[in-house]
Amino acid sequence: MGYLPEIANKIKNGERVERIVDSIRGSKGVGNRNKFNFSNEKKFDKHFDKHVIKQGEFGNITKDDYLKLANEFIDSSGKNVLSRTASNGDILKFNNKTNEFSIVTKEGVIRTYHKLNPQIHGKGTNLDYWNGPDCNY
Repeated sequence: MGYLPEIANKIKNGERVERIVDSIRGSKGVGNRNKFNFSNEKKFDKHFDKHVIKQGEFGNITKDDYLKLANEFIDSSGKNVLSRTASNGDILKFNNKTNEFSIVTKEGVIRTYHKLNPQIHGKGTNLDYWNGPDCNY
């Protein structure tokens, strides 16, 4: 039987196929070992290209480094890490010292991970952005 009863139960409960596959890969010790991932490789590539290659927010790092940093930040807490849950269940985090910012779905899928920059978002300060409508939905 293997994983079939577990998979059937997850499908019946409405869990997304990508999450089911990821959980099976993780339990077998195969594939990506990060807790949080982008929904697909194309979105991951797009974010890496924008925030690492083009905007240089994280210096000279690899895709694996970027995903590791995202996971470490998403799992972080402390006096400088602000967090809130949006009305759709998204979890938003902002570190007001490092300017790291993330949005993760309630299913644990990374929507974005980057460093806020007032010259890019145009909201005055990063805290203004955090307190504004883009982060309060």
